[in-house]
Amino acid sequence: MPVRPLTRDQGWLLPPSLDDLVPDDHPVRFVAAFVEALSRADWQALGIAPEGDALGAPAYAAPVLLSVWLYGFMTGVRSSRKLEAACREQVPYLWVTGRQQPDHNTLWRFYQEHRQGLRTLLRRTVRTAIRAGLVDLAVQESGKRKDTSYKVMVRDIQHNPVTREVLHVDLYRVLLTERMEVEVPVVLVGIAPAVDRNQGTLVQSARTIHVEGLPGTLPSVVEVDISGLEEAHQAIHAKDIALPAGTSLASDPDLVIANVVPRRGISEAEEAEAAAEAAAEAAGAPTAAGQAAEEEPGRA
Repeated sequence: MPVRPLTRDQGWLLPPSLDDLVPDDHPVRFVAAFVEALSRADWQALGIAPEGDALGAPAYAAPVLLSVWLYGFMTGVRSSRKLEAACREQVPYLWVTGRQQPDHNTLWRFYQEHRQGLRTLLRRTVRTAIRAGLVDLAVQESGKRKDTSYKVMVRDIQHNPVTREVLHVDLYRVLLTERMEVEVPVVLVGIAPAVDRNQGTLVQSARTIHVEGLPGTLPSVVEVDISGLEEAHQAIHAKDIALPAGTSLASDPDLVIANVVPRRGISEAEEAEAAAEAAAEAAGAPTAAGQAAEEEPGRA
């Protein structure tokens, strides 16, 4: 059997790209998408200005250091010196840092200054992955000693209607670099003032909407605040929903999510008259009903 030649000084016709060396479903891409989706309020909670200071020597960007620590936590690397070595030697770290190589002192100071926030964010990344249904599926392929791992999402779970035993699970393989569309449940929160004043009934017309985004940024549920429904006939549409950063609405923007339906059998004039009667009674003034009772006591 011939032997392949070994040449370490061979040049490249085209420079290699680190992005080609990181699979589309690699967990480090989820970490990068998660950090990119952090809002300004999230950075402020950490006490970090991601844009840096205007004065002084250039420093490592906070998203770079945060990504290194989060991916380190996920892979069991918690030593700043080991992380420094990984940023020099391991392709996922080279990719997530953009080939920057922060030293262990820089990494340690960042961790010391934001220790509690980093732990909170780590728990948040885990919850985000679980809520998004992102799991690793290990497949034993013929002729291979090790299992092959794929990043998948849980699309549907079928249960036994009596025992609730899991009968079947539908999985969908995803690429963390490609946007996808999913159906997300809608949950109403708050109290509608129009309903609280008994002006009508709250009706939820749509219980799900379609959202598009990267797998790491897709929400598991969308909360809609109904406290803005002040009057009957008011409605909340899909375009009124605030979605997480990095995601967009894929449903019809004019889709009605919830609205207040006026009570049947009561006209607007009668509603206004009832409101005036209630106000007069509260003020101690004689009402129309009270005057009628005084004029015709026999009917009282």
